[in-house]
Amino acid sequence: MSAQDQISNLLVTMEDLESDMGERIEQTRRRSERVSRLIYSLITIMGALALLNIYFVNDVTQEVRLVIRHMNEMYGHAGRVSNLMSNIRSTVKKMELKMNMLPIMDEQMAALKGETRKMRGSVSDMNSTIRILDHQVGAMNVSVWDMSMRLRNLNSTVGNMGRDVYQFARPVR
Repeated sequence: MSAQDQISNLLVTMEDLESDMGERIEQTRRRSERVSRLIYSLITIMGALALLNIYFVNDVTQEVRLVIRHMNEMYGHAGRVSNLMSNIRSTVKKMELKMNMLPIMDEQMAALKGETRKMRGSVSDMNSTIRILDHQVGAMNVSVWDMSMRLRNLNSTVGNMGRDVYQFARPVR
């Protein structure tokens, strides 16, 4: 093989190499563009995610503030509940003291019941006595009526006697 053939082969090889390099450069350029677009897309996505993250952090911050406010309100309610529980404890203690008095009250009620029975007996006796008195007052009423009739008759008789005395006194005059 001659030098010229070798140069021609070398030129063909160089052209093939240049063509391959051109294709590879084109492929690299396309890959580079794709990588650039991918990087741009990733940066855009990361920016969007950063904005979403900021939004969510802000939203969580507002929610945390709301939770803190509600916890403060709940703490206030817990304080009021504690005061009410203290009042309830005090009331229960007072009730216990009053409950301790129940046996004494029960004894007093039993004694009162016995006294009431005695009073019923006394009232029954009084009713009997009142019936007797009522009967006696009825008899007295009849006697007073009879006496009233007799006095009326006596009055009439005394009136007649007064006329008779007046009649006797007339001729004497």
